[in-house]
Amino acid sequence: MRRVAIMLSMVLMLFSACHGQSRAVAPTLAPATHITPELLHPTSPIQASPTPTSSSRDAMRAPRLTPPIPTPQPLKAATFKTPIIDRQDGRVTNLKLAAESISIATVAPGATFSFNETVGARTPERGYKKAKIFVDGEKVDEYGGGICQIATTLYNAAQDFSMEIVEYHDHDENEIPYIEDGEDATVYYGNLDLKLKNTAQRTVKFSVEIKEWEVVVKIEEI
Repeated sequence: MRRVAIMLSMVLMLFSACHGQSRAVAPTLAPATHITPELLHPTSPIQASPTPTSSSRDAMRAPRLTPPIPTPQPLKAATFKTPIIDRQDGRVTNLKLAAESISIATVAPGATFSFNETVGARTPERGYKKAKIFVDGEKVDEYGGGICQIATTLYNAAQDFSMEIVEYHDHDENEIPYIEDGEDATVYYGNLDLKLKNTAQRTVKFSVEIKEWEVVVKIEEI
């Protein structure tokens, strides 16, 4: 019995040893990878292009050419003066009335200025006084006398300004004290006129100033 017990005990120990050991698990092998020289030593790596920034895009744009700014041309002007020798009240009044009418006049490019149309009839109703004028070489009193001095001053200023003289008359052989011979101009309403054409590219205006001792006419572009 003892022998049987010993043998039974050995069998149990042997059974426990066989079932208590852990089973070895075979490792799972990954698929073989073929390593090539190109993978080990890459010769031409592919790099992503950088995204252009706003500053780089501006640099790539063609530069804009700014056209040169034209230099403005100075406005043309001309001034002429004649001395007032006869200062009778009626004559000075006539000078001032005619000067006021001409000083508000403008002449567009290509247009023609008319002295008689601008000044109008020299009548007492419009404030004109009697003063000396030449009639057939003789001095007589008539309304508007003396305004030929404004026509003369305007005529010479127009020549300096290079306006085209469309119509012009002088005092024939009568001596005019305020201007040299051949540079005077005469006007008579309804008969003799002074007409000037504006050949400039801009509108021109006239200004006539009656000072104490002189008549000043200025022609200028506007």
